[in-house]
Parts: sequence; C-alpha cells; structure tokens
Amino acid sequence: MFSKTRRSLFILFLVNTSFLLVTPVVLASTTHSVCQTPSLTIPNNDSTGVSDTLTISDSGKITDINLIIDANHGHLGELIFRLEHEGTTVTLLENPGMSDTAPKGCYGQNIANLIVDDEGTHSLQNDCHSYDPGYDVTFLHQPKESLSAFDDQNIADDWKLTVSDNYDFNFKEGTLNKWCIKYERVSKAGFSSTPDPDTTLVFSDKPIVDEGQVAHYSFNISESANIEDLIIYSADITGTHASDFKLIDPDPSVFPFTIPLNTTQTFKIACQPSAGGEHTAILTLKTNVTAFPTITYPLSCTGLAASYYSSTMTGSTLNLGEAEVNTAVSETVDIQETSGLRDLILKSATITGNHKDDFEIVNPAAFPYTIDKGNTTPFQFEVKCTPSVGGKRRADLTLTTNDPVHQTINYKLECTGLAPLYKSSPVTPNQTFALGSSEPGNSTTRSLDIRNTGTTDLEVSLSGTGFTGEGASIFSISLSASLSISPWKTETFTVQCKPVDEKLYTATLQLLTNDPSQPIIDYPVTCEGSNLSMPLYNSTPFPGKTISFGYQVVGKTVDKTIEILELGNDTLKVELDTPALTGHQDDFSVVTDFPIDIIDGGSAATVAVQCKPTRGGLRTATLNLTSNDASNLKITYILKCRGKAAGYSSTPFSSGEMLDFGKKAVGQTLNQSFDIQEIGDADL
Repeated sequence: MFSKTRRSLFILFLVNTSFLLVTPVVLASTTHSVCQTPSLTIPNNDSTGVSDTLTISDSGKITDINLIIDANHGHLGELIFRLEHEGTTVTLLENPGMSDTAPKGCYGQNIANLIVDDEGTHSLQNDCHSYDPGYDVTFLHQPKESLSAFDDQNIADDWKLTVSDNYDFNFKEGTLNKWCIKYERVSKAGFSSTPDPDTTLVFSDKPIVDEGQVAHYSFNISESANIEDLIIYSADITGTHASDFKLIDPDPSVFPFTIPLNTTQTFKIACQPSAGGEHTAILTLKTNVTAFPTITYPLSCTGLAASYYSSTMTGSTLNLGEAEVNTAVSETVDIQETSGLRDLILKSATITGNHKDDFEIVNPAAFPYTIDKGNTTPFQFEVKCTPSVGGKRRADLTLTTNDPVHQTINYKLECTGLAPLYKSSPVTPNQTFALGSSEPGNSTTRSLDIRNTGTTDLEVSLSGTGFTGEGASIFSISLSASLSISPWKTETFTVQCKPVDEKLYTATLQLLTNDPSQPIIDYPVTCEGSNLSMPLYNSTPFPGKTISFGYQVVGKTVDKTIEILELGNDTLKVELDTPALTGHQDDFSVVTDFPIDIIDGGSAATVAVQCKPTRGGLRTATLNLTSNDASNLKITYILKCRGKAAGYSSTPFSSGEMLDFGKKAVGQTLNQSFDIQEIGDADL
C-alpha cells in the first residue's frame, strides 16, 4: 500500500434517520514499478558488501516510493541494507533484532518478496522472526529510516542498493535475488473538455416529470498532453437535487477510469427530475492532473410538471351550506396551474362515504379535464349537494392530478338538509313492538321514544285513532294530539295493552309526520293475554340489532349500553353464552357482571359493553346471550366500532427510503429536510 494513496482517501457519508453508512472511496494513483534480478552473492563477514544499480529512465518529482526485496541468507541479524539516490542514503535494515541482550540479532532466514513501505504496520528492525522466512510477507514493513527522504527528488537515473554481511555468526554467504522500486510521481497527464471545466451543463431537453421522462447530456473529456494517461479517480454528483442526476457513461462502477494519452472519452449524464422547475447539482471529477486535481461542472435540468394550487387546502372541509330536502346547493373551489410549464390535468374525481349519493360534481362535466398552464384565471371546480333527508350530510371527494407533488387531493364535503328527521327506539319504524303478556283484564305498558335528528321541528300525530287491525281496541298510546319536537329533542310515549282473553293480539300503530323521507310511520304491535307464569325478554336496542359505537382512537375505550326488560309475568334470567363474543372479540368486552335476574314487574337491567379498537378501520363482533324466555333462548347483538388510527406519510422521501445527504468535507455539516403528514384519522 502506498503512502500517498492512503493520504488521498475520500470518505462519503450516506446518512439516514436510523443509521450511519461510511463508504470509503480510494483514489487510485499513477504508480510505476521497476524491477531487477541481479542474483548477486552477499559475501560473508564483509562490511563493504555488494551493490546493485537500477536505472530509471522515467522522470518526474517523487511523491511516494516503496521497495520489494527478495534475498537468501542464513542469519538475518548479520545484514545491513542501504538505498542511495542523488546523494541521499536511507538505511532500510541494520542488524535486525540485535541488542545488548541479543548480541547476535535475529536468527531468521531469508527475505521473500517483502514490501518495504513507510506506511507499514510492522518494523524491519523489530519484527524479524527466528524461522524461514524471517518476515511475515502478509504485512507491510517500515524501514529503519523513512523513504520519504526521497520525496520531491527526480525519480530519474541511478538507484543503488547495497547489502552487507557484517558478522560471521554462520560462516555462510547469501544472495540478493531480486529488488524492485515502486514509485508515484507528479503526473504529466493533460486535461481538456468540451465545454470547459466550470461551465454549466444545461440539458436542452425538458423531461415531463409525471411521465417519467429522462433527458441526457453528453460531453467529451480528452488527455491533451500526449505524455501520460489521464486518470479520473472518481465522478461524484452532489447538491440539492443530486438524486435527479446520474452518470451513465462511463459506468460509475469502473472508476478509477483511464483515458489513454491523446484520446477522448464521452461522458453521458441522465436527468430524471422529481418535480417541475430547474433542478441543479454539481459533477465533481478527481484526476491525476497536477494542475487540475479537482474539476467541477454545474448541472442544470428543467422538469416539466404541472403545479396544483388552490386557496382551499387539501384536507379542508367544503361546507356547501343548507338546503331544503331534495333541493340542490353548490360550492366552488378555485384551482390554478401555477408553474407555467405544463397543463394541469384533473384525471379523476371520486365521491365516497355514507352520503355520497347526495353529492354530485357539476363542473367539469367529464374527466380528465385540462387546466391550461400558467392561466391566471382560476378554474372553478363545482360540486353540489341535494340532501335526501334532514340533518348533516357528509362525503369525501378525492381528485387525482398529473402534479407529481400533489397526485391526490382530498376534500371533505358537508351540507345540511333543512327538514326534520324521525328516529325511534327501542324499535325502528316497521319493526314489531312487542308489549309482552299479562293476565286478561290487566294492563302491560312499554315506552316508545321518538327523537328528531333533523334541523327543523318534527310534527307527529296519530293517523285516525292510531291503531288499526283485529286487536286494535285493546291498544292505546299517550299521544292524543299533534306534537312538535324540536331538533335533537326526544319525547317519550307510553304504549299500553289490556288483553281481554287468553290469546295473542296484533295491530298496527300508525303515526303521521312532516319528515319528507318518512311521512307515514308504521309499527306492528303485539300483546298476549295469558294466565301462565312465563318470562318475556325484550331490550333496547331490539335483539338482533346492530349497536354502533361510532369512531374511537385506537387503544381508547368507548361504551354503549343495552336495556333489558322483563315483559312477561315471571322472573327473567339472562346469562352470557359461550363464547360470549365472536368476531373481533379482542376489541370488545362486556363490563356488566352476569347472570342477571329481573323479577316480574322489576326495573330494567343495564348491560354495559365496551369497544377498545386494536387497529384502524371497521371492527365487528357478535354479543351472545341466553335467557329462560322460551321464545328467546338465544339472543344476539351485532357490535360495530371504527378505529381511528394515525396515518404516516412523508415527502419527498417515503418511509424506508434513503435520505441522501450528498457529500462534503469531513467536519462540515449537511442538512436535508422532509415533510411529515398525518393522513389517517387520529393525531400522529
């Protein structure tokens, strides 16, 4: 290993958010080697020794020099090696291992193609071994005196190596088999390029970013001195947009790259811009040219990309306002293309959500739709809402564009239907309302809650006497005239049954409302006259119905309750079935202790159920109960809960992608930035 090679070690730091990569790039040197095989006898016990001269015809200032020595000798502790050139003498080896306690020095034998290098990790003087060969050739060995004494001298002319045996410990002669000088000198290569160094290389083609187009720039580099090969040690691209550029010829893997004397090499660079506008970087070449060890070329490439702009930021809610049911109301969003480089294309628009059918895109009438580049007059994107019922109506609008930075635009849509909205519990319209059983002549009652979830007053009245059907005469309700219920208010009515005989009675309760979506409300009602003692299970919500917990952040709890009633004339016993929960059972739990007993005429029992979503999205399970009601031995409820999980997104770097900080001298600071966005349903 040559010392100057070691001095010219460049380190690249590639840094990402979780670890540090250090990739060394070693710059090759212009090295030369001259060898001689004299096979000269080293006389025993002769301080004059033997000399061999090696003549180098090359010329140039020395920057580093090393030796290779191959010699035979039976006692290396007797030897002295000296190298001379232009009046400078360096002692390489002098009686290795010899000291007051070891007067005969190293007993090792022979030197086998040993590299002598100032940068060695071992010593010729101190690391001689008492076996054959005397030195471990897997290591470089430092001479006694430094070879750097020859630095800056001219490599040309005679070099003399003298070897002497100064003792007669073994009475034997030795042989200098071979020796080599390996050296580095100041380069004589010349460098020229078209265009000149430091000239900005401007890519004439302008790639379309969203189509993944690539532009190329080619230029020539020549060895101009016609004396020595030009060596390009490395070609690195750094700067703000370095990742948008790539050297494709010569292939980066072939460096150091040699351009033979008086020849030309074409360098080809590719640009694939990640966004619109001008993208810049710097191409840096390291060479063996003394006058130009570092050569740079600024790079400039313009990407053609549309730029989406709207004063209504993505993620915002577009409130279209209020309208009567089945009457349209609309809102517009101003959209512009602001880069002036490429037309903005609205590729598609999709409306999703529970109330998607209430919303419609008015303008543009069809997709894809093109907004001219640089147009200063905003395009008015229009969406309308025709509420089908009263209350809040919500949906999600998703636009896709050819803007590489804003490929997807999201808006939440909202409007309010001006109308009352009829809701009821424990049963919904058209669901059977069972009042249970009682002895003939005795009454049984049950409550019916009516709630207005709309935006204007709800008017409720009886249709005629309220009940129709064969058993209508035994039923009654505590609503005698028209009743007005304000928005988000609830009124409770009592429905009564007084059977005359032991039999099942049926009828229909019919109400009239001003809810435009439900002007007539029907409830089938049942009641049984019986002298038998038997429990009758009922609940709010009704068995088999879905209990919706709504949205909850992952890992947090939300509760719902079930009211269980005994509508018969005996004690009702309720227990958890096995298994009590099926489906996403880890997301739900029953808080109330079981079993539950409700005596005849006793108060309702409240069962608390809890949802704690383990992940985002819809979580469902089934709650399974048993009872001693012969008609409801198995009772189930569907449980639904939506987990709100945070969503992570980052630009311009995605998760897992390398953050390339580029290159800079050791000790200097490089910065890189990226944006983190929350794209889910909870705080990130």
